[in-house]
Amino acid sequence: MRRSVLPKLAVTPLTPPRPAGIGAVAVWGLEAGGRMRRWFPRLAREPLVVARLEDDRAELVDEVVAFCVPPEHAPTGCEEGEINFHGGVMARARVCAFLAAQGAEEVSLEGYAARALRLDGAAREALALLPSAVTAGQTAFLLRQVRGELRDAIAALRELDAEGCARGLSDLLSRARAGIALAGGMRVLVVGPVNSGKSTLVNRLCGVERSIVSEVPGTTRDLLEAPGGIGDYPVVFVDSCGLSARPKAIEALGAERLRAEIPRADCVLCLGIDPPALPARPATALVLGPKADLGGACPAGALPVSGKTGLGIEALKTAILAVVCEGRDCSFPSPFTHRQRGLLEAAVGKLAGGDREGCDVLLEEITA
Repeated sequence: MRRSVLPKLAVTPLTPPRPAGIGAVAVWGLEAGGRMRRWFPRLAREPLVVARLEDDRAELVDEVVAFCVPPEHAPTGCEEGEINFHGGVMARARVCAFLAAQGAEEVSLEGYAARALRLDGAAREALALLPSAVTAGQTAFLLRQVRGELRDAIAALRELDAEGCARGLSDLLSRARAGIALAGGMRVLVVGPVNSGKSTLVNRLCGVERSIVSEVPGTTRDLLEAPGGIGDYPVVFVDSCGLSARPKAIEALGAERLRAEIPRADCVLCLGIDPPALPARPATALVLGPKADLGGACPAGALPVSGKTGLGIEALKTAILAVVCEGRDCSFPSPFTHRQRGLLEAAVGKLAGGDREGCDVLLEEITA
């Protein structure tokens, strides 16, 4: 009965139609496994292949990575396939056109999720985040979660004794900030006095001129968002109004918006100002020495940077990742939403109080 609700062959793009490092489509339906082995004969004896995807005229569609997912691990409960290709609008269109020519019905991510009864709660969260993924690393990480990486890690914890489970929970939680930053991106706010080089620094960090740069003090009066990235991590850099000892009315309005923004930021870059002098307390902050290209004095412990020349920018990016991700990466299973982190923290509390059953209930809720 379960198999009858599936189409014979369907394709669902897992990544958005915009430039990116990689793209991916799920190939599913009653005939998916057989079709995958027809297109990629080596899949009959190898779990994953790197191959040329060619159309019926032997013309190259793309160089791809392809693999099959057995029924017991497939979200739909029927053998599925996945094809990873070079990211980009044209590559995605060519792969989808090839599959359509083979008779595959294109089904939206929502339609796929509605039939994917084996998807656990964490996998569905990852699936919902996939359309907004902008880097290759972010996409690959979310695809691992759709395939059940976090679910399998939590299932393994539940098989351990209390001491082993406690160690495993601690290890998972230590990667939570990194997982959340990779899956959903991070916000980095730049603050400092008027004319301290904030806009120039933001432009340098995001790689394009998003903020107007001028020698006139107070050019930036509001919060300006500029998308960018640090390695695999998507970042929204936020330029802010200059902090003044005697702000005018419009500057005071900008300062109020800044006060509300500071707690939202994953990291605050303090350019020529100490964190205690900010209108609100940041979760994490880095103190920077502004306009280092001019040879000015840099406060002790501050990182010298120059948005104009790029001096210290790579060291700054490394420092941002270090403080936001607490020195962790996501090459191992990692929680990646605030919901998951909250449940893991509550599970730690239950276990510490001797309530193993309560701990397991909370762990099950993460992937229910």
